[in-house]
Amino acid sequence: MSLIKPKWLHVSFVILFLFFFFFVFFNYANEKPRGIHQWAQADRLAIAERFIEGRSVVDPATLSIKSEDGKVGVEFSGYQYLIAQIVRLGYPHKYLPFLYRFLTYTLFFCSLFVLVFNILKEESILFKSLVFIGLFSSPILLYYSYNFLPDILALTLLLWCFYLMHNNFEKHFIPILLISGLSLFIKTSSGIYFISFFAIFFLKHVRKPNRKLLISGLLFALIGAGVAYYDYFLVNQRNAKLYSYVFLSGTRPAQNWSEFVEIFTTAKRFLKEYLNTSQWLVIGLLLIYQLIRTKQFRITNKHLQLSFFVALGLLSIIILFGIQYKDHDYYVLGTFMPILLFFTLKSIAQVAEYIHPRTAVIIASLFAVVSFTQGSNRYFNRMSENVLINGHGEPYKREWLIDADKKIAPYVPKNELVYVIYVPEPNFSLIYFARNGATFNAEEMARDNSPFNWFQDLQDAKYVVCPATKLEQYHQDQEEFISNSTILFSDNYFTLYKVNGY
Repeated sequence: MSLIKPKWLHVSFVILFLFFFFFVFFNYANEKPRGIHQWAQADRLAIAERFIEGRSVVDPATLSIKSEDGKVGVEFSGYQYLIAQIVRLGYPHKYLPFLYRFLTYTLFFCSLFVLVFNILKEESILFKSLVFIGLFSSPILLYYSYNFLPDILALTLLLWCFYLMHNNFEKHFIPILLISGLSLFIKTSSGIYFISFFAIFFLKHVRKPNRKLLISGLLFALIGAGVAYYDYFLVNQRNAKLYSYVFLSGTRPAQNWSEFVEIFTTAKRFLKEYLNTSQWLVIGLLLIYQLIRTKQFRITNKHLQLSFFVALGLLSIIILFGIQYKDHDYYVLGTFMPILLFFTLKSIAQVAEYIHPRTAVIIASLFAVVSFTQGSNRYFNRMSENVLINGHGEPYKREWLIDADKKIAPYVPKNELVYVIYVPEPNFSLIYFARNGATFNAEEMARDNSPFNWFQDLQDAKYVVCPATKLEQYHQDQEEFISNSTILFSDNYFTLYKVNGY
């Protein structure tokens, strides 16, 4: 048995926290969205930017003004609202990306640290620390823990639920229900755990109902109704009314069997992104161990129930939103990852009892070193402009936008709209230009009745930015518009036009 003095626990926390921050995240401490899924990252950061203006938490908007004042329907954005209030209280706005990223990292780090060190409490602090390094080094955990997407927040909350469940499910059930309910508000797909936790408690007490079952049942109904109301009226109907398509507000099921199969064949390219090779190996060995020793190591009934209900939930999620899993690796964070981390740690705790402490530390050291090396290498690649996924490059261009806000500052007042053309993302370039406005992709620009012209007339937007690589196409698509514009700024990356009017 390992008796760890609190001071060594604190020392371990600080060392591990600083280790990951300085060896992985430091060079990107205040970076705006970049790398894989920079589109989605920018959309979430844009919400925080608009909250800084003083918007209500139930009235989110982005920098893209294609809908009325940029209003959107999106899952509960209380986290972005909180960050915005910190800025409104005096925090330097230019360090907003750092605040957003660092706070996200801190919250996730704390939840994983507490879960690892609690489940492995019988082991040495060195063993626990090495296991923590090995598990945290999953490519998607590293990447999204210092990022802008809400999925990691859902995972963070669910890890706290598993911590409470591990300590005493019955005693802590009400906090578990409330925390998993908040996770449901932040990321709807994580609601499978909210439902699963309640189902376990309900099945145990339904034959002899008590006050706690009544209270928890009422909370379950209120939270469920609240989320249903929010998602329907403040997300789905709001997007429909505003004609906003920035965020998904409906299901995306496969339309036929072949499309359903394609979900898995396409998502398979992310296998080494979900977990690195060493993690797959360790989890595979743990699974084999559990299958061989089933009779000796039966997990408790509530764990079996949890596995069953979560499996049903995951199947439902794949059926309803499966198309999204093809291209969005972060969807597993609030769905598959919580239970995977929990049962992996439970299995490690079981196996460690039968291994000599020194041998366990040696094995954990190898796991930590190899896992961190693989995971950090994937992180640095994911932050690049050419991300290799399963050996195939995916471009995420941002070099042309570096210091874009400083370049246009002498020419474009802060309150003026900026149109960025020949780009598909609604908010990514606008984040770098630090202006409200709109973006138009190549197909929109090439139409005879281009929405670019329609919006320009409607909003009287005076400033247009064209990437240098698209100037020739711009002259072909909008010759008349260009003839009535003046070039204010131009370099090797983009040209800024001011509309004279015509």
